[in-house]
Amino acid sequence: MRGLRRAADVVERPVQDHEYPGPVRPVIEGAGVPPQGAPAPASPGTIRESSDTDLTVTFDARVPGQLVLHDTYYPGWKAELDGHSVPIRPANAAFRAVAMPAGRHRVRFTYHPASVYVGLYVSLAALLVLIGIVIAALVRSRRGSPEAPRKGPGLGGAPFHDLL
Repeated sequence: MRGLRRAADVVERPVQDHEYPGPVRPVIEGAGVPPQGAPAPASPGTIRESSDTDLTVTFDARVPGQLVLHDTYYPGWKAELDGHSVPIRPANAAFRAVAMPAGRHRVRFTYHPASVYVGLYVSLAALLVLIGIVIAALVRSRRGSPEAPRKGPGLGGAPFHDLL
């Protein structure tokens, strides 16, 4: 971790977008219609931990709102608000958003894509099949070709006592 950085904002203010004439609110799937009127100012957040598969943000929200991360929304991300699982919704079709109550909170995002686990299980199944094929081939080769009798004292040739 390279020190604490300002992270995401709890969006209760308009998001500036150069393509639109003026401020706009993010569109968050399943979040309902935002209240009319002037939005409250955003509450800053701080990134506490960050890696490719893990992100922890803390913040003190003045009012309830949406935490919008400008990271790509992708299946496999999970979110916890103060240790409790919460849904992640797409914001503006490309980013991640989580509903936030007012107050001081900690949000942890973790990435566990199902495709990795499916690939792991398929690979393990293929390995077990391969091991089974090798074992079956070894068993079949031993049953199909009996060993040739060995010659020599006590080794299947003449009995040992006859050699004396």
